[in-house]
Amino acid sequence: MAYTLRLLKLECMQSQEIGGDEAYLTLDGHKVWEAGRDKMSHDLSHAHCCGEVDFESGRLLTQDGWVNMESFDPNAYVFPGLSGTKVVQLWDDDLLTRDDLLGETPISEADIGHGHISVLFTRDGARYRLTYQVDQG
Repeated sequence: MAYTLRLLKLECMQSQEIGGDEAYLTLDGHKVWEAGRDKMSHDLSHAHCCGEVDFESGRLLTQDGWVNMESFDPNAYVFPGLSGTKVVQLWDDDLLTRDDLLGETPISEADIGHGHISVLFTRDGARYRLTYQVDQG
């Protein structure tokens, strides 16, 4: 049965690195989102850090409050026509060493109809919450 994954929100409750994480999400090994110039951090006093990403409205929670993402496409975080089990992973991009896997979760048709699903990623001292929804189709 085909299903659609909708990323809704990513929250940083504790970054792995003091100055923030160069976070990115993958779906079955393909990068689907990256923090870009904004690092993810629980401490919004750092410049160019955001504590939360709202994938539905295309906004970032920063020290200046909610700001719009650059070049937001409302369909960029909706993945239709998936089948079988897929894996969403949260990574921290490291320049000189191997990227750090901060957490992962399987997604499948078994998640259809469960509404908003939140999972915690808590590896390597980081603490993030990803919220998503899985619909039929």
